Amino acid sequence: MKIQTKISIIIFVLILITGIVSSTTSYIISKQMLEHEIHHHLKSIATSKTQHVETVINNNIKLVVKTLATSKLFKDALINQNIMLAKQRIKNLIYIYDEISRIRVLDKHGKMVVSGYSKTDHVGNAEIFINGKEKSYIRDAHLSTMTGTKVISISAPILIKGKFSGIIIVNIEMKAELYKITKHRHGRSGEVYLINRDGYMITPSRFMDDTFLKLKINTLEAKTCLAMSIEEHKTKRIKIHRYQDYRGKSVLGTHSYIDKTGWCLLAEIDAEEAYAPVHRLVRLMTLFFIILLVVSGVITFFTSRKITNPILKLHHRAREIEQGNWNYQVTIETQDEIGQFSRTFDSMTTQLKHAQDKLQDYQQHLKKLVKERTRELTAANEQLQQEIEERIQTSNALHATEEQVSLLLNSTAEAIFGMDITGCCTFCNPACVKILGYNSVDDMITQDIHSMIHHSKQDGSPFSEKNCLVYQSIKLGKEIHSNNEIFWRADHTYFPVECWSHPIFHKGGIIGAVVTFIDITKRKQAELALQKSEEKHRRLVENMPDEFFFYSHDTDGIFTFLSDSIQNTLGYTPTEFMNHYLTYLTDNPINKKVQYHSERSIQGIIQPLYETEIYCKDGAIKFLEVSETPIFNEQGNVIAVEGIAHDMTERKQVEENIKKQARLLDLIFANSLDSLVLLDKDYNFIRVSETYAKACQRDSSEFPGHNHFEFYPSNLKDEFDAAAKNKKIYQRTARPFIFPEHPEWDTTYWDLSLVPIQDITGEIELFLFTLKDVTDLKQAEAKIQKERDKLLNIFNAIPDGIYIVNKQFDIEYVNPVLIQEFGPVNGSKCYEYFHARTEVCSWCKNDKVFAGETVRWEFYVSQHNKYYDLLDTPIQNVDGSISKFEIFHDVTEHKLTEKKLICSEQRYRRLFNDNKAIELLIDPTNGKI
Repeated sequence: MKIQTKISIIIFVLILITGIVSSTTSYIISKQMLEHEIHHHLKSIATSKTQHVETVINNNIKLVVKTLATSKLFKDALINQNIMLAKQRIKNLIYIYDEISRIRVLDKHGKMVVSGYSKTDHVGNAEIFINGKEKSYIRDAHLSTMTGTKVISISAPILIKGKFSGIIIVNIEMKAELYKITKHRHGRSGEVYLINRDGYMITPSRFMDDTFLKLKINTLEAKTCLAMSIEEHKTKRIKIHRYQDYRGKSVLGTHSYIDKTGWCLLAEIDAEEAYAPVHRLVRLMTLFFIILLVVSGVITFFTSRKITNPILKLHHRAREIEQGNWNYQVTIETQDEIGQFSRTFDSMTTQLKHAQDKLQDYQQHLKKLVKERTRELTAANEQLQQEIEERIQTSNALHATEEQVSLLLNSTAEAIFGMDITGCCTFCNPACVKILGYNSVDDMITQDIHSMIHHSKQDGSPFSEKNCLVYQSIKLGKEIHSNNEIFWRADHTYFPVECWSHPIFHKGGIIGAVVTFIDITKRKQAELALQKSEEKHRRLVENMPDEFFFYSHDTDGIFTFLSDSIQNTLGYTPTEFMNHYLTYLTDNPINKKVQYHSERSIQGIIQPLYETEIYCKDGAIKFLEVSETPIFNEQGNVIAVEGIAHDMTERKQVEENIKKQARLLDLIFANSLDSLVLLDKDYNFIRVSETYAKACQRDSSEFPGHNHFEFYPSNLKDEFDAAAKNKKIYQRTARPFIFPEHPEWDTTYWDLSLVPIQDITGEIELFLFTLKDVTDLKQAEAKIQKERDKLLNIFNAIPDGIYIVNKQFDIEYVNPVLIQEFGPVNGSKCYEYFHARTEVCSWCKNDKVFAGETVRWEFYVSQHNKYYDLLDTPIQNVDGSISKFEIFHDVTEHKLTEKKLICSEQRYRRLFNDNKAIELLIDPTNGKI
């Protein structure tokens, strides 16, 4: 084999091996780094999304268990069948919480008691009732039979006096929060979704439509997640696997288990997309390697040729010399050819070095790529560490909240103590010790409570333990309340109390009781004052204005009392009018109802206002408006009827004038800016204003004869029925509504008012229904509230104290700094809250602030021994009213430093003045005294 061929083969093989090793090493390193990054990202997504889902579920469970299951309204609905307030509460909750779509309450037999819908989901209710009697239960994701939306149902048992009495069930909209959690998109194929315990997808798919409870996931990862036990989920480390997803495509994915629901959360990304950067790198390196081989082959050919040609020439010259051709200058030629060979070899070495430099540059590029991937991984780790620190801060905040609850118990004004079944005190709060006159909590702990505070009656005679309400509470196992008890202080004086005793249950048995009591000495004094006030009220009745008079008649209808003002109204003296009420009635048809109302009042039924026509002493006729109230004795029997008569003769004349102006009503309905609707008692349209017809995009002639809820079906009918039953005005602000025939208008908001109009018998004749479109206002209020929330967050984070007060000295806001210093506001006036005063402070700056000035002054709090630098400035509220905004800046340290400095100067002056020696102060610059 020729030397040129050997050299070419050696160089070509060397470049080939170097390229293969470099390319393979780069590919393996890049793939490992990419896989590590993808694995870490998928694990982080699965963990954070699972925690987010569990937080949402825990928050909703806490809402149902701690708030709704303990609501007195729902308990009252189960006990007394009083469902009107419970229904209203349900509607308010659905309105407030976007994620809640339905609430219902079942009794202890599983029968529906109250619900936001008239229909019943028997299958769903039965499942939840069976599983939710003892603790909260979550029904798996399903389609609501009422709303048709995708929901989960959370239930909690309702306990009344420790016994199971029913279940409350709340439907939580999955799209409200759970769908938002799984909307995460990683790349163009990344997907996060939830499957239930049967393997069906319950959140939207990124690649398919309508998958809710229809698409069953049979992938390897889903089967692994569903097959593992709860303990395995807690102990086994989450791994990333490569498998075929529900589309049949190869993906990288992992799972996370949600304990409370039995769901699995799957986080996946297509393997093709995941490994795309590595594949691009492989293609780039392959192309580069091919180019390198071609260039190297050409270079090798010319280089080997340059190396062998001088050797061949040297061999030719050697043969010439061997043949005796001495004309050749061998020595000179040999030196020249060897030197040329050396220089050619150097040139080849330089070319090879250049190729090696290119290879090193490429290796440096790979190292830079590795550093960038490492930096991204470090950033992800830092983000995870930040999330861990936030969770630690949340835990610390929870611990602080628990301590705050304990402080609230110790600072409450109501006295509280606990006792065991033997009657010994187990705990008591400072208010209890203070009210009873003891020195400390230790004076009461382990002592017999009855012998300390409840041993005697008011006259000093002994009070038996068996009659004590606390022992009755423990014996009967129920709450006992009394407002006619006395407790004895440590100094052997007594005081009246109102107290509540609550038995304490543990594992089905009573272990003691908690007693709360308050000193009602002031209340008793107020009751005595009330008696005096009633006497004063009677004197006021006897001096009523001329157009009113007060009367009372017995159950036979004969007047027994008349105020002196009757003489000014009808001309009769009270004595002259002491007859049967029918004596003075005219033959006007409206008087037919007078006897009806009076008899109903005598039966104890409170009557609405009614009118009567009556003769005056001079023969004139007057119209009276009468309001009557039955008076009961202690046995509950009616003994008299009291009433107030109002001379409405002039008003009747005004009503006649109003009839003449009926045309104005037509003008109002034609030109009113607000929507006006007249409905009959069955909610059928009688008349609508042009504004209402225009808002509904109908002609006003289309409405009469049709029912309102035929055109616009909604649960508003229940609210209207409640208002009609109570015969009271119904008002609702910013009520959301979607027009059924125009869903593209989206949700609109309306101020509603339904005014029941009664006939002369007091029965509802028709309704005046007014509406005002406040959609734009509602959207503006939402923006304002968002900004207000931001502002409150800023106030809450400021280290200085901040509070806002109105002109009536009502505190509208205090930030956490002031609450920590002065405690909760609890409706106190500003002078009560900061100074424990009962009247306005003489140094108050409110007059100047509300006059538009900004005031800065200092304030000393003796109870905390602190100095504050205060800045007061007026702020204008949304409704145009003015409030005072004040900032508290603690300058105690600065003040104390000033005082120390003043004291130091005073001591220095005293020393200076008392010193008999003469001291000279000399200026060191010029030597002058």
